[in-house]
Amino acid sequence: MNKSDPFYHDEFPPAGYGIWRPRVEQELRGASFEKTLCHRLADGFEIQPLYSEETAPTGHDPARFPGVFPFTRGAALPRSGAGWWIGSEIADSDPAAARKALAGDLELGAELLWLRFGAPGGLDWSDPDAADALLAGVEPRYLKIVLEAGADASRVALQYLGWARRAGIASEALHGCLGCDPLGTLAATGRLRSSLDEAWREAGELAAFCAAEAPDLRAALVSTAVWHRAGATPAWEVGLGLAAGLETLRALEAHGLEPGKAAHQILFAHELGSEIFLEIAKQRAMRLVWSKVVAASGAGEVAAADQRHVAISSSVAATRVDPWVNLLRGTAQTFAAALGGADGLVIRPWDAPLGRPEGGARRFALTSQYVLAQESHLRAVADPAGGSWALESLTDGLARQAWAIAQDVEKRGGLAAAIVSGYVRGKLAELAATRRRDVARRKTQIVGVSVFPLLGEERPVRVQPGDTLPPTRHSREGGNLSPATGYIGTEPTDLDPGLRRGDELGAVAVLQGSSPSEGGPEGGTPSIIGSPPFPSAERGAGGRGPEPSTAPALEVYRPAEDFEALRLASDAATQRPRIFLAQMGDGEGSRARAEFCAGLFPAGGIEVVPGHVAAFAASGCRTAVLAGSDESYATQGPDAARALKAAGCGWLLLAGRPGDNEAELRQAGVDAFVFLGADVVAVLAEILRREEPR
Repeated sequence: MNKSDPFYHDEFPPAGYGIWRPRVEQELRGASFEKTLCHRLADGFEIQPLYSEETAPTGHDPARFPGVFPFTRGAALPRSGAGWWIGSEIADSDPAAARKALAGDLELGAELLWLRFGAPGGLDWSDPDAADALLAGVEPRYLKIVLEAGADASRVALQYLGWARRAGIASEALHGCLGCDPLGTLAATGRLRSSLDEAWREAGELAAFCAAEAPDLRAALVSTAVWHRAGATPAWEVGLGLAAGLETLRALEAHGLEPGKAAHQILFAHELGSEIFLEIAKQRAMRLVWSKVVAASGAGEVAAADQRHVAISSSVAATRVDPWVNLLRGTAQTFAAALGGADGLVIRPWDAPLGRPEGGARRFALTSQYVLAQESHLRAVADPAGGSWALESLTDGLARQAWAIAQDVEKRGGLAAAIVSGYVRGKLAELAATRRRDVARRKTQIVGVSVFPLLGEERPVRVQPGDTLPPTRHSREGGNLSPATGYIGTEPTDLDPGLRRGDELGAVAVLQGSSPSEGGPEGGTPSIIGSPPFPSAERGAGGRGPEPSTAPALEVYRPAEDFEALRLASDAATQRPRIFLAQMGDGEGSRARAEFCAGLFPAGGIEVVPGHVAAFAASGCRTAVLAGSDESYATQGPDAARALKAAGCGWLLLAGRPGDNEAELRQAGVDAFVFLGADVVAVLAEILRREEPR
């Protein structure tokens, strides 16, 4: 033993993944490695228990540094300026309240203002002087201002530019985005104010103005928020966003901008869910695939570095029940955005689902960002997630799936055609239905709502005149609601960051129907932007397909809504529903099932009354649940069930799977069974129905 080396390196040589995996399988004694230690996510990704350079898709990538194409790890080294722009959302139908919120956020140091317009609860600039009233005294040269106005994007953009001119602010001092997003608006609301062609024409004119007069102001907003709100998984968010970004790029080029300048006119925005590692990977995958598109368009790798992404806390992940948990969700989303390399971040106040946020909640939304930025120094680090093989694998998997999704959309005539045909709505409805089933079975857990509920919480109610709670589906009035769009249509022969330039261009040519050797129409470099923005050639006579202005609107899916509906119904009842918990014995199995019941029923707003079977009659309950071990069910279950029924139990549940004793237990009076993996929303709803006053 070499005692001169305190770590005894000679005695403990490095053990790679190839050594570790067989040893683990040996310890499992025949159990499946995948089923025991791996976890499968919604997009089909399998989360492994250990990652290493040997198994990582980018383990031997020579371009694995920030500031290097394809910018998976960010476009700058070190991060430009002071890191991400700390932002807030301004959205209030009351002009005075909106002005107060804006002034307070600026005082707290907001660097990015996200101005959301339209119903529900958004800004209203129908008054010609509304822009002057809200923005009076604001100095935009030190701010990023992003407009999100849906179908009213052009009108609101002109009002904003008019305010700047009247205030004596030079166009080159404006920073941010004018928010033109026709595809996102069409998908979200199902209609545009005019034809899609006209909407692209207006966006093209604004983009030409920005390119000539306001170099740091972008015209187009490509946001994945609408897909996120409709139930999309991260891969579908990136894939549909990629398809939208590609169509936007084509449209801007068709209206006179060369690919590099067209790419510069796009600002990306993404809503962040609650799964930290997936949200980190989602942002990195978006930069990766968009870099490939921009470079393949003929704009080059330098133009690909010019992409900007704003992350926004999810409007559908926040809960109305136990809303204080939203504080933790916002902090987790801030962390995910920082590690994912967002250029800007907007965290919504924790009480936003309840109506108009209070000043303290707005303050927390901003100061929590400053804590991570300045006290934790996350703004000073280039790609904090770098070096994590798990995140590299997730990023690579998301990028590949998103690429395939975008290719499928392109084959269907592009995103506009896929929206109008109902294809996008159908796909997202399927994903939302799957997610709804997972929530109902508590496979996907929502803290404070489906698990760990606080039945006695005093929930603050802050819905004020003029404000409305977020709807369960998008408004079909062309006003607003976060747009959303995104990216691509090229075929990568290899999505790894080391992809050779020749492979990339060849893939683009294949997508457009020519071989890599044939090049573009003139035999030169093929352009991914060269085709018209809408279905053409085979897609419609005269080189243009129909101009869609209406489409099936997407429905909004809030994961917590089913449990929240149960809880709110219970809260509104004159007397809270109750269930009698009859624990059979005190063994480990009985205790585990009793604890399961004690945590389950309050999620539906149902108070649990524990006791022995004999105490049921005195409890005043009409519903009961038996909780015991499998052995006690076999020996005592039927007698206990008969006793409860004889004492007046109207509906009797049993905790656990029935097994071989189901027929006997049902004959004795057990009406239903509740267990891990069961549809507990249906069970809780039935209890509430039976507990309604007669």
